[in-house]
Amino acid sequence: MIGTERTYTIAMAGGKTGGHLFPGIAVAEILRERGHTVHFIGSRGGLEEREVPSLGFGLSFITVGGLKGKHLFETIRNLSVLPIAFVQSLLIVVRCRVAAVVSLGGFAAGPAALAARLCGRKVFVLEQNSIPGITNRLVGRFADAVFTAFPDERSAFDPRVVRQTGNPVRRAVLSAAPAAASVGKPMLAVFGGSQGAHSLNEMMAALAATRPDLLARYFVVHQTGDRDFDVMREVYARHGIQAMTEPFLRDIGGYYKAAAVIVCRAGATTIAELLALGRAAVYVPFPHAADDHQYHNARFVEGQGGGVVVEDKGSLEDKAARLAAAIERYEREREDWERRIATFGYADASTKVASAIEDVLRGEKA
Repeated sequence: MIGTERTYTIAMAGGKTGGHLFPGIAVAEILRERGHTVHFIGSRGGLEEREVPSLGFGLSFITVGGLKGKHLFETIRNLSVLPIAFVQSLLIVVRCRVAAVVSLGGFAAGPAALAARLCGRKVFVLEQNSIPGITNRLVGRFADAVFTAFPDERSAFDPRVVRQTGNPVRRAVLSAAPAAASVGKPMLAVFGGSQGAHSLNEMMAALAATRPDLLARYFVVHQTGDRDFDVMREVYARHGIQAMTEPFLRDIGGYYKAAAVIVCRAGATTIAELLALGRAAVYVPFPHAADDHQYHNARFVEGQGGGVVVEDKGSLEDKAARLAAAIERYEREREDWERRIATFGYADASTKVASAIEDVLRGEKA
């Protein structure tokens, strides 16, 4: 692709969480390999601040905050800084000679995409969830193409610009070597997402107290987030369960591949990574996700025969009992689930999205 083809500077805007950021990184890796320059636009305190520079991509910050689900004072304050974020985005687009902005969702995506459109640049949406977030819904109204992971069953976007590509997955996840567990037991891996998941941690603590016999079959690897790291380490030790707890697992692909049982939230990126690797999971959707999108993500996969859903609702004892039943079902049905997954995973989504972006920039149909 590099040869005599023209190359461009493309901005990935948004992030904050791994669910928004990691698909953008996956596409950015492909675009960089093809000779393009990729620059990220994000906000301070987001995951991009830690992850993007380590991968060698440029990163600029704009002053922006969320609007949905905030208290009145926070909403007013965040609205008041939107003009600043827009001007900052304009300066980045002009200074970096950005040819296109890809909206990943998240706070920073909106001002950057609007600045690009008003400068006559191309705009794309990378939507990870079955129910699009508010930023991507708005940006989708003036986007040149919208790349979706799930069918757009609610018609959130103009069908003329929608391309169902699947959700891009980072190469580091796909190529990771299986993690080694040296204790002679199968691994049960628990992933709370890049920011952890407090109520999922509570469910695991209750499971350790009520069904230590179940967890004792496994070596438990648990991504807890910072908040509950010490608590969960003590819980497993108290109940005699062999476990490794970490606030954040960087080489998550290796644990996906090595685990005999996977328990996780149902963010779109987590689902995409698991499907690309042919892995089933016990999905515990975060009940307060915007528009309950994690529940709908997980139900879609369950309906395709790729795992089982445990809702994070009810008493802690009831949730722990349902989680135990789901893990035991996983043990029985894993092979059948993973045979089905092999028929509907999207392992090449990153390449599809990168190629479509190039086509639009070069005046061809995406």
